[in-house]
Amino acid sequence: MPPKSKRISRETWLQTGLMLLKTEGPTALTVDRLCKEVDRSKGSFYFHFGSIDPYKETLLLYWEAQHTQVVEDYVASQPNPQAQRLSVPVIAAELDDGVERAIRVWAHTEPPARQLIARVDARRIGFVAQLIVETDGLEPSEARELATIEYAAFLGFQHLMSGSSADQRQSMFQRVLHLISPNNSKDT
Repeated sequence: MPPKSKRISRETWLQTGLMLLKTEGPTALTVDRLCKEVDRSKGSFYFHFGSIDPYKETLLLYWEAQHTQVVEDYVASQPNPQAQRLSVPVIAAELDDGVERAIRVWAHTEPPARQLIARVDARRIGFVAQLIVETDGLEPSEARELATIEYAAFLGFQHLMSGSSADQRQSMFQRVLHLISPNNSKDT
């Protein structure tokens, strides 16, 4: 048997956890299953995380960073509020909808996941609401209502369009953006 390669990173453990969560559900998030998937010993897992609960907490934060912070950073990198608003469907369509759905399933059984989902949902709605204020000149309360509708459509598309391409999802997200914020033409 060839020798194992160098130590794997925390990120590899976390990416593996998201993949297992997506393909097998939250019950797959065990030390044994993770170690089997990455072909490492329990000692390697414990070196990085100590136990499964800190791993799960770290996994939730990793998901938030990869599926929310990265989106916000991308949108913020656009040159002006209009371009930022139009970039939301582009980057949102690139998110792994299977991981997004799996995190929400997990939230039904684990309070830490449920708490994180609530925080992320509020964060995402607030982010989009601010963009609507900046591009459509609406009052914050009205912008928040529209952002909530837009976000609800995003979540719904993850279920209705499961297995669709990023281009198909992006087209639907752009249609919703145009309906919510008519100042943003989908052809711009």
